[in-house]
Amino acid sequence: MEIEVRKNLGFIGLESLSLSANGSLIKSKVEFEAGSREEDRPMQGQSPYLVNVGLFYTPQDGKLSVGALYNVIGKRIIGVGRSVGTTGGDDSANIPHSYEMPRNVVDVSARYKFNDKIELSLAARDILCAKVRFEQQTDAIHPNGTTSEVSEVTKSYKPGANISLGMNFKF
Repeated sequence: MEIEVRKNLGFIGLESLSLSANGSLIKSKVEFEAGSREEDRPMQGQSPYLVNVGLFYTPQDGKLSVGALYNVIGKRIIGVGRSVGTTGGDDSANIPHSYEMPRNVVDVSARYKFNDKIELSLAARDILCAKVRFEQQTDAIHPNGTTSEVSEVTKSYKPGANISLGMNFKF
């Protein structure tokens, strides 16, 4: 399911501002035959949700445009786990799925058109510099019969912001 909204904010006196938002809820499932060593799971790489929100400023003369974008995706499988050994008993082991965990991303950009031939642009991507985290998660069965989710961070890094400045000339 996806919903998308685009609205100019002129109705509240902000004619040069517009808002754009979309969100998706996604349910994917990979199913395996009964007796398989694999268990049903979401599709690899498919997030269960995503959210995008953008705020844009463009005055009437059209020379300047500024935008700010926010994005987040839900936890998704990036590496499918597997069963090793027999189909049951003590001779088998389960390697859990690897997940990319959600993180908030904010991008900003600006463009100024001096005239029909010269344009300057500035963009900053991922200005929050939120960590990228990958985790393996599984359910642990305790001696008293209860279960709890156990997770381990397998990789974590900060990609850093990306800033670009450009100038376009039309001949």
